[in-house]
Amino acid sequence: LYSHRVFYKILLLIVVMFLPLMLSFLEILKFDAMFLLYYSCIVIVLLPFAIWRSFVVKLQLIANQIANIIAKKPYQKLPDLGLDEYGLICFFVNDLVYNFENVASYIKSGQRMYTELTMAQHIQENLLPSNTLKLKNYQFLVKHRSADELGGDMFNFRPTKSGFDLYLADATGHGAPAALIMIMVQTMFLTNQSLVLDKLIVLLNSFLKSNTSASMFLSSVFMNLNDQGKVLYYPCGYEKIHIFRQSEA
Repeated sequence: LYSHRVFYKILLLIVVMFLPLMLSFLEILKFDAMFLLYYSCIVIVLLPFAIWRSFVVKLQLIANQIANIIAKKPYQKLPDLGLDEYGLICFFVNDLVYNFENVASYIKSGQRMYTELTMAQHIQENLLPSNTLKLKNYQFLVKHRSADELGGDMFNFRPTKSGFDLYLADATGHGAPAALIMIMVQTMFLTNQSLVLDKLIVLLNSFLKSNTSASMFLSSVFMNLNDQGKVLYYPCGYEKIHIFRQSEA
């Protein structure tokens, strides 16, 4: 260990520095008084310097960078001080700062993604009709709530000469992929006003098959309702329609 090596060096330095004084004290060798005075001054100066150079400098280097971390100031990577205690401390601090930077980056990225998802959620909600169309002899109640910020559940209406068309659909899964399919379907449904529903369904199926993966699909139902009470029902993966008559309840 570094501390052991330094301790032995300092101990050896102390022995070497104080050896003349000890020899003179034990009267083994005799030295001039001025020599002993100069030698003692050198010992007094060099011993603290050796301790400062061996311990304090490296500790101060590490402490300064830790203080920068605490004060949120720019951090400079600590140098490689070897495999001793100081080297291990430097490695630990550098690795800790690196992990902190990664966590901060992930948090910042997560905040950005959350902001973008929230904006996308508002856009998706605005694509859905806020009010249903009114038609004689019909009453509708609609509520939409996605499991996640983005979803593939969708519905919409469009007016026709004698009533209106509507559809309900559910794209595979949740999140952005399902939301993209939802936008495709909404766009094609609203921009192809001149197409009757059976032709629109064929066109939509062909488009989705060509532009999405085999694991993505859409289950839906399309309906045309007119003011005479006639309903055209196109189940595309949904169950057959259930009719409940009040007179038969």
